[in-house]
Amino acid sequence: MKPNLNVDLIARGSAFNYPMSEQIKLKLQLERGKKVYIYCKFCVNLLYIFNSRQDLYNKLSIHHKTLNEAINRGIFYLDFFIITNELVEEYFNEMSNLLLEENVINLIKYLKEFYLLKHPSSKMVRAEFKAKNASYSFIKEFNSINSLVKYLKGDKSTISKYLKNLKGNKLYRGK
Repeated sequence: MKPNLNVDLIARGSAFNYPMSEQIKLKLQLERGKKVYIYCKFCVNLLYIFNSRQDLYNKLSIHHKTLNEAINRGIFYLDFFIITNELVEEYFNEMSNLLLEENVINLIKYLKEFYLLKHPSSKMVRAEFKAKNASYSFIKEFNSINSLVKYLKGDKSTISKYLKNLKGNKLYRGK
């Protein structure tokens, strides 16, 4: 039978598929990928040029939604970097001023350690800690109720009741 389909009736080629070499992968990535530029927010200089978004995901461990928001909506990444798909000529002097890839990666990893993510609707909480004999006390500020809960290792609903003064003027855990 010879069906009237778009089918090759004669089998050709080998049955083996070999993985693509690393050089060919890199070449295709450079050809297809759209470059991503990272600028410093404060000095407004170009720091580094990544070959593509995927390259940036892999090397910096950035979540794709975070990167998309930084590129599309212009949100500063880690409150320090401007990430864009476009080269801004006025902030680009020459290629020799760019940082090395490993320096950029180390800088971003360092800033990630100290970056505190603050939700727009979170409220600052100021807590006063007193000793049992009330001779010693100190005040500490927290970015949100959740950070206070983590610090106290307590229950969020219970701590919220204390903050709203639903428990009277009692101290949480006597402190």
